[in-house]
Amino acid sequence: MLNIQNLTVRRGDKDVLKDVSLSVDSRELVALVGANGIGKSTLAMALLGHPSCQILAGSLMLDGIDLLPLKTHERARRGLFLAHQEPPVIAGVSVANALRAASDATRQQPYTTAEFFDKLRASLARLGLSQDFANRNLHEAFSGGEKKRSELLALLMVSPKYAVLDEVDSGMDGVARAMTKDILAEMRSAGTGFLVISHNDSFIEELGPTRKVFLG
Repeated sequence: MLNIQNLTVRRGDKDVLKDVSLSVDSRELVALVGANGIGKSTLAMALLGHPSCQILAGSLMLDGIDLLPLKTHERARRGLFLAHQEPPVIAGVSVANALRAASDATRQQPYTTAEFFDKLRASLARLGLSQDFANRNLHEAFSGGEKKRSELLALLMVSPKYAVLDEVDSGMDGVARAMTKDILAEMRSAGTGFLVISHNDSFIEELGPTRKVFLG
């Protein structure tokens, strides 16, 4: 279980989150909803240990392990994943190289080269992306839709225990939303728990959440 208890988070000189509690179990899909500016993205960043987020009180536990002392890469290695609302551009690093590094860092047994590229080709095809997409610099000159599919590609390649999706549906058309729904359903069946942040009520309903948590 990903368990957040009585969490208070400060960014800059403002306490953005105050006394927030929620949990996500294996195979659950919890929808986090609330008004703009209420702190949903701050919660997502705090879970992964972003340096702008100062934890003033509360606890973050993942399968009984205290996340607070752990750095971001250590939290990812424990099985936590974040799909960013606005993923950063990393010039000079290809999509394939970034995904190879991420998958190697988070798996107990890294893929062989053949295994990695077999899975990458299959995941690209699943997302309707060309094989050349893997050779592009990560998020450089990507359209909004390509950025979202890139985050889904990382999700498929890493196969985390728990995934936080921050506005993953933003800018998606109906086909992409349906594809996302199918991917999340399959991954839930395999054991992944999801915390999905979205302003789009219809998208949330399409996903069939276990429950909704209202922030603010």
